[in-house]
Amino acid sequence: MNDPKKFPIKPRCGFAYPGTYGHECGAPAVEVFVFHTELTRDGQFFTGRCEECAKIRGGENAGLVRREPLGNQFNLFK
Repeated sequence: MNDPKKFPIKPRCGFAYPGTYGHECGAPAVEVFVFHTELTRDGQFFTGRCEECAKIRGGENAGLVRREPLGNQFNLFK
């Protein structure tokens, strides 16, 4: 198993404007956005947002449930 201290995960911003699939922002994330979804076991989907994309209203941010500081969030897919 990989030691998390040895291989740190640096979250990236996953925001993309509608119709631009595959063109995610990619800047270092400073915050985690939480959304409801049917695709995960706990019904929540976590994705990183950079400072600029966190300010955007609507689009991919429209279904926002809450914001969280970066931590140990992870998605458990069904």
